[in-house]
Parts: sequence; structure tokens; C-alpha cells
Amino acid sequence: MPFDLSPYVPAGVLPTLTGAEVGYLYRLLQSAWTALPPCRLPGPLEGLAMFAGAGPTEWAASGPRVMRAFKSEPDGGFTAEVALERYERLESIRRSRAEAGRRGADSKHGGKCLANAVAIASVLPPLRSRSALSLSSGSALALERSDSEKTNTSARTLIQLVPSSAGARAPEAPDQDRLARIRFKLATAAFPWASPTERRLPTVKVYELGGLAWTTEVLVDFVLSRVADERPAKPLGFIFAGFGWDRARGCWGAPWVVPLVYQQLWESRQEQLRQKRAELSAAQERLNASRVTGGHAAGATA
Repeated sequence: MPFDLSPYVPAGVLPTLTGAEVGYLYRLLQSAWTALPPCRLPGPLEGLAMFAGAGPTEWAASGPRVMRAFKSEPDGGFTAEVALERYERLESIRRSRAEAGRRGADSKHGGKCLANAVAIASVLPPLRSRSALSLSSGSALALERSDSEKTNTSARTLIQLVPSSAGARAPEAPDQDRLARIRFKLATAAFPWASPTERRLPTVKVYELGGLAWTTEVLVDFVLSRVADERPAKPLGFIFAGFGWDRARGCWGAPWVVPLVYQQLWESRQEQLRQKRAELSAAQERLNASRVTGGHAAGATA
């Protein structure tokens, strides 16, 4: 998202907002821009306070004013229509350039690029289109596995290959590692006490949950820890509830709130892991340097 919001909101909205409300709007547009479908936010209005970074009191006063930049949908969600128009225009340009690049590569390499792409696509599990992943579609969120969803895809393949389904976009480089870790955790989570169809998340559900605007590593770990502690008979439905799916209303709501104590412990563990990785990396560099030095010394002696 660029910093100039004026091309992404209806005319006349920005001048009526306070500085804090412009900040709320910016954070909401950031979440909507990376959502699937794009430029959509889940309802209800009260649940958007966490995405805006506002407290309950501040959001109660500012939320209705900020949300004038969005259109209310029948399913309770919200669409940033002006931002969506810009998104679709940019996406169209991206697709055109990608197609032109593919044609140029095929012409230069005698069609080998297309053949390689087909070969790679043949080993990927079938993925649903964006319309099938619509947040407002109850059927897209059904937890029964289809035959294609039963494809046995290894976790290594899952986190290395990014799906190229209709309208899908590769995440920005800084997010690649975070998305890979989230998908790996969801793909490798196992629930051996459940029925065979409930023991693992289907691949398409891994991508669906990992692509939600509000999915974070700490939320994934918290939900999976709750599943392990409570051992529900239907863990997949339990997981979707943790990520905010309201089965009664058939739409997304607010995900579970991660307790502050859990989040602090989680962040402490992450910091310890980062320190350990830094120490191991430094030790490996010293080892590599000693090997190079030893090799030079042996050569000089000879």
C-alpha cells in the first residue's frame, strides 16, 4: 500500500477524519489489500477495532466515520470499492506483463519455459479459484474433504511452492518466511484422536487460513495449542472457529483473542530461538573460517 490514501478512498472522506482516524483507515486498508477476496474485511463493525489498532472506546466514536470509506455487504462484511478498482487495474497490468514475459521466454528458449511450468503444475494439488474461496461462500468453507483435497502433499513442497490459482499473488519478499512458517505449522498439525477425515487440515484450507488478513504466527500457535489441550472431536471446525469463522451466521467474525500472558511467553520463546540461531550461525562461520585457514596452511606446508 502506498502512503497517499486519496486514490484508495471515496472523495471527501479523508478531509473529515482526524489524524488518528486516518491512521485507523490506513491500517484497515492494509489488511483489506492483502485479504482474499481482495479489499474485503469481515464483520461485524465492532470486531474491526483490532485491525484498526483502536481501543473499544476510540473505535466506538471513530469507527462509523472511518468505515464510510467502505461499503457494507449483505453478509456483514465490508468492501473498499475505490481501492478494489485500483487493485483490479494493477492486477490486470501485472497479468499482462507476466503473459508478455512468458511469451518472450518461450520465444527465446523454444517453448521450454511453458513445458517446465506445465510439469511443475502437474505435481501441485488442485486449488480452488478465488471465487470458490470467497469469504461469503458457506460452501467454500465446508470442512468435508474432496478427493482433490486428499492429495498427499509433503510439507516441504507445500511451503516451497506458491499457488498460482486465479488471481493469486506472490507475497512481498519480507513476508515469505512468515507465510512459509504459518503454512508449515498448519500443514503439519496432526490430530490422531479424530476421525480419518479430521486428522489433518486439507491443503486448500491451509492456504485459506494462512491467507486471512489477521492470521499471525502467535494466533496459529495459540489455536493449535487449544486444540491439543481440549482434543475436540472435530478439530477442523474448532480451528476455523479460532480463526473467526462464525458458522451460525455463515461469515467471518473476530478471531480468538490471544491472552497477553500467552503472547508474552510466545515472544520470549521467539527471542530465545533467534538468539540460538544467531549463535549457531556465528559458530558455523567460525568453523568455515578455520577450515579455510587449515586448508591454506596444509597447502603451504606441502
